[in-house]
Amino acid sequence: MVPSWATVPVLVLGTCATVIASEAVIAGAFTVLHQAAGLGLFPDLDTRHTSSHHPGQIYQPAANWTLAVAVLAMVLLFRSSERLAAAYGVTVSATVVLTACLYLAWAIRARPRPPARLVVGSLTGFAAAVLFAGTLPKVASGGWVPAVLGLVVFLLMHTWWSGRRRLESQLRRQEEDAEDLAATIDSQRSRLHAVGGDLVFLTHDADVAPLALRAMVEPAGLLPGRAILLSWEVQDTPSAPGDRASVRVRTFGEEVCEVVGVSVVLGYRQRLDVHHILAEAVRSEPDLLGDLDPRSALYVVSEPIPTLSRRSPLARWRRRLFLAMDRLARDRADRLSLPRGRTVVIGREVEL
Repeated sequence: MVPSWATVPVLVLGTCATVIASEAVIAGAFTVLHQAAGLGLFPDLDTRHTSSHHPGQIYQPAANWTLAVAVLAMVLLFRSSERLAAAYGVTVSATVVLTACLYLAWAIRARPRPPARLVVGSLTGFAAAVLFAGTLPKVASGGWVPAVLGLVVFLLMHTWWSGRRRLESQLRRQEEDAEDLAATIDSQRSRLHAVGGDLVFLTHDADVAPLALRAMVEPAGLLPGRAILLSWEVQDTPSAPGDRASVRVRTFGEEVCEVVGVSVVLGYRQRLDVHHILAEAVRSEPDLLGDLDPRSALYVVSEPIPTLSRRSPLARWRRRLFLAMDRLARDRADRLSLPRGRTVVIGREVEL
């Protein structure tokens, strides 16, 4: 398409465009997988933050090598850009259709609901549907590849989401209110052995005693000097009100063992910094937590260990797929950036 003298310049330009496009795909894949993990749709992969100023600048080794293998497989499968065009057309048109459908679903549920949104969304969706219908004949000549890949990713995400919901429901059945556990500690003080010090338990709800604390008190008969139940909630805002973590502190028992609940509200751009949160709690409640040193406290994490169960509503192959994906996820100590030398992980088998 170009004269002979322009072959080399166009080749250089095409190579630069390919590098830019590949960088966009790689960065987009890292971001999407990281956000999917935050939504509970994918395992939390090993994520390395390569910048101290930009939290979105990340690197995921597993995703990077998977993309490398996938790209090489696509090159060997199609062998030419002409054959790849069919798959590309189906992918782009299907993406536009799905985006238009999601926009319409949001426009219908949003309040207020201007008619212009529905009109624009409907017209865009209709035009995209026509283009997508025109690409359907190309499915047999290569368009099936993105359809299969999309189905595989959907099955992975749905299996992980279903498995995590199953584990969380099983965990909640075994957990106990913090008020009830504090009463149990007071009633069984004679058989408990005090270990002293501050133990920080990471939990989903500061009003609920995690399994790790129950395991220490009931089977082991150990009693921490002070048990701090640290929970957090991520809201759909960039940062918490006041552009800082919103901390709430309350106490459940004081006679034998003081059980303190610390709840924090974060924005989706904020990361859970345990030391910073506990320091905020000390500043907000100096009379209750004035002697707490976050850098010398012991951190305890409850880790559910999924096991196969015949009574599970999930199919057997989906349960095995979930177990395989669970091995890829980082443990909670890494995800929460807890100090390894002062972190204890207590596991409990939970039927999947």
